[in-house]
Amino acid sequence: MNEESEKTQSDEIWDEIKNLPLDAYALPNQKVHNHVTRLIGGPNTEVYLRLKSSGIIISLEAILSAKYDVLQNDEYTVVRRKLPVHQFVEADD
Repeated sequence: MNEESEKTQSDEIWDEIKNLPLDAYALPNQKVHNHVTRLIGGPNTEVYLRLKSSGIIISLEAILSAKYDVLQNDEYTVVRRKLPVHQFVEADD
């Protein structure tokens, strides 16, 4: 098996977000990976992050919210792909 076929969805999400530009503390050339540490474990459909500073969450949510759900608790932040919104039609009884 090659390395590409062994990638999990979590790995793919991390690869997509780690180098995104982040508007942080008016510092130039900041990327997501400069302000978070990826944690290993949990479901392979989510990325678990430890924020280096809790103040970064607003900037992180701003750049990720269009494509990802960003959930936070006291221990870590979870990033996962947004689920598609389904169109519902009322059922005839």
